[in-house]
Amino acid sequence: MHRLLDFAGRNNHPQNMNKPLPEPLVDPDEGRIPIGEVVVVPIQGRDLPNRERFGKQDPFILFKLGNAAKRSSTDIRGGQRPRWKDDE
Repeated sequence: MHRLLDFAGRNNHPQNMNKPLPEPLVDPDEGRIPIGEVVVVPIQGRDLPNRERFGKQDPFILFKLGNAAKRSSTDIRGGQRPRWKDDE
């Protein structure tokens, strides 16, 4: 099984690091096997444009690589400077 690992140092307990991927990131038409992994860890956003008229915006991040996509958690009331804790 392919997994994402968080090596950012915030919470390196193995239970919090392993996050299964839906499928290997390879092109089945090319018949190649995966030789590595890309690890992306959401930490914070800065100076985001204000898209809300009233209250704070609830930003999230959408990661895309080829046909695979993964969405971060939403920083409720994150506003223009959101911070993300360890996503599940």
